Amino acid sequence: MTRRVVLTLLERERVMSGLHELGYDVPSSHTNFPWLPLREASCDFAEFCLGCGVAVRVLPGRASGSASAWPPRTSHFLALAADWAAARPAARR
Repeated sequence: MTRRVVLTLLERERVMSGLHELGYDVPSSHTNFPWLPLREASCDFAEFCLGCGVAVRVLPGRASGSASAWPPRTSHFLALAADWAAARPAARR
């Protein structure tokens, strides 16, 4: 594997572990794009992230997600997910 692939895999694992530690019920992923199954809160989470400078993909009514290959961006994403979870504990599951 190339160095970039290895680094992407390691970063994906860091993001997935971080989301699990925050209490998110995140399905396993073999991509660099973890999805948060936030259902009806997906669009609200995407707007919250965008307002904080992080664009996420959203499947309205289903999930929101963010690419996980660049550590500074994923650290920011994890911090936003932590803020969201603290403010809306029921929205994590």
